Amino acid sequence: MGIFTNENGSHFICYIENHSQLDIFITHYPTNMKITIKRLFAFSLFLITALHFSFAHAGEGAFGWIYTLDLQPKGKLEFEQRLQLNQQQASGTYNAWTSRTELEYGLTNDLQIAGYINSYYTDASQNYTNPEACGDSATCTGGYGVPSSHDPSTPYRKSGIEGGSLEAIYRISNPVTSPVGVGLYLEPTWGRNKDELEAPYFCSRTSLMIV
Repeated sequence: MGIFTNENGSHFICYIENHSQLDIFITHYPTNMKITIKRLFAFSLFLITALHFSFAHAGEGAFGWIYTLDLQPKGKLEFEQRLQLNQQQASGTYNAWTSRTELEYGLTNDLQIAGYINSYYTDASQNYTNPEACGDSATCTGGYGVPSSHDPSTPYRKSGIEGGSLEAIYRISNPVTSPVGVGLYLEPTWGRNKDELEAPYFCSRTSLMIV
C-alpha cells in the first residue's frame, strides 16, 4: 500500500496485493494538492514494482478494503471509481474485473452517505480443477463470477451490472482532533450473485482503517 500526503494532510492511496489482484482507486481530491516531479516519480516506481510482483503470483486476497473516517464536509459531493482485477488460477484463462462507481455526499460534517453501481466482466475457460465441479475432466470452467448453471466444458464470457449498494458512515469522534477516532458503518448490497449487509464498528488513532 502506498500513501502520499500533501502539506494539508490530504492523501492518495494505492493498494496493490501480491496475489494477482489489482485494486485501483481513482478519487477526486482537493485542488490545492501539490504534485511534485519527485513525488510523481516515487509513486510511478512504486506502482511498477508492485504490478510486477502482483501479476507474478496467483491466489486469493489476504486483506479487506480500506475504510476512512475522513468524511465529506456537509453539502459536498465526491465521485470515486474502484476497479479490481483477479486473474490467473490453477489452469486455463481467468480474468474477472469488478467495478464500483460511487457518489459520496456529506449530510453533516460527521455523517456521510453514498450510492454504488456495481458492474463486472468475467472471462473464464478451463480454469477450475475442483473434482466436484469438473467430474471426470481434469479442468473445467467455473469459479467466482461463473454461474453454477453454466456448462463447465465451455468458455464463459459476460459483462453487465451486478447490482447496487448504499452506504452510511457516522463519525462519533474524529481521529485528527481526538485521541481515538470511532465510527459506525452500514452498507446493504443487492446483486446478481449475492445480497449482503455490512455493519462493522471501527476505531483508529489515524484516519485510515483496514477492516
